[in-house]
Amino acid sequence: MGRSRDAEWVLQSVLLSPERRYAIINGEVLALGGSVAGAELVAIREGEVTLRSGGVLRTVRLFPDVDMRSEAVPRSQQPEQNAPKPRAKVKSRAGAADDATR
Repeated sequence: MGRSRDAEWVLQSVLLSPERRYAIINGEVLALGGSVAGAELVAIREGEVTLRSGGVLRTVRLFPDVDMRSEAVPRSQQPEQNAPKPRAKVKSRAGAADDATR
């Protein structure tokens, strides 16, 4: 089974701060301009990097099988975080329904 060209580069982590940007690709820590497996690191963003190899730009994603551009669930459709839990009813020895919290 053949390997795809992008399989040559595995993005394992990114470090983004106001002072620096690093990516870990194939186990190597790289700053912008660094190279790995014949490619130059030309951009580092949250969740992906861009490499230049043979004059071609390639994007390598941290989680290639996850679509990060999907829409968020609107707040009106999200479950309430602090909603009161319904109280369970139990039967007492006499057979009458009673609150479980008493």
